[in-house]
Amino acid sequence: MCFRFIPLRSACLAVICALLASCGGGEPASEEDDSAPAKDDQGDTEREGRDGAIKAQLVQARRDAENAMADRDWPLARKLLNDALQQAKQAGHDFEIERARMLLLIGDVEREGGTELDARRYYADAMAVYRVQGDDQGRFTVHLSQGDLEAGRGDYAAAAREYDAAEALLGAVEDRRLEGEFLIRKGKLASRQMRHSDAIEAFAEAAKLFDIIKNRRARAEALLALAGEEDALDNERNCRRALDKALSIFRDVGDKDGEVRALHKAASLAVRAKQYRKARKLLKKVRELYLALDRQSDATKVLQHLSALPE
Repeated sequence: MCFRFIPLRSACLAVICALLASCGGGEPASEEDDSAPAKDDQGDTEREGRDGAIKAQLVQARRDAENAMADRDWPLARKLLNDALQQAKQAGHDFEIERARMLLLIGDVEREGGTELDARRYYADAMAVYRVQGDDQGRFTVHLSQGDLEAGRGDYAAAAREYDAAEALLGAVEDRRLEGEFLIRKGKLASRQMRHSDAIEAFAEAAKLFDIIKNRRARAEALLALAGEEDALDNERNCRRALDKALSIFRDVGDKDGEVRALHKAASLAVRAKQYRKARKLLKKVRELYLALDRQSDATKVLQHLSALPE
């Protein structure tokens, strides 16, 4: 009996082995099968590395352009942005947001250069990209720039509409710095419309926000603007307090341009108070700073002011 079962058992084992072989079980995966996902992973890594390098180049180009704009070197800023814009276009759909940012900045350059129609065209192009991409924060920034354009040309009603449109998108803004910039714009528009109390409220709120996010230079700018509005309402104590804080911060961060503007404001206050000795001392320092900044025309005006001061 025992010998009769041996062939049956062997036959069963043979059938099982055949079935396992037919479905791929029981055998190790081939080297080719293992290599397929490895190739895909390698391709993804290379693509991510390439995209990361392009993104870094575009971000650096944007920063360089913003620095050129801060120096009012519009030709350099325009060249940097146009070159970066072409790179973003060639990089493909994944870089549409970067392209929109370049378009917005070029619009700002054109606005500062006095070419209003070109500025509007670039703003419209940037807005179109942001809408397609569903980027509400991007749309917010375009409304700010368009509001600046309208305010600069004296159409305060149109500027207010743009800033109102930006305010409607504030909930989508994750960058607190942008929120502060909105408040600064709101304050400047109120100032132009002689609504000094509203301007004070906006600048004070901006100064608090910039203090929270540790943006000292922006806080100093808000405080300097606040001082001007307090002065417009003859709130001398509040004006001097805000001005002294702004001047201290500008000096701490090494912002010579901000320092000279704050000192010039302080000199004007001293002249108005007939504190001529103090005014003379401040104006001499102002002139030194203008010369250091290579602003010869401003330095000459200060010298004329010094000559006109009573002894």
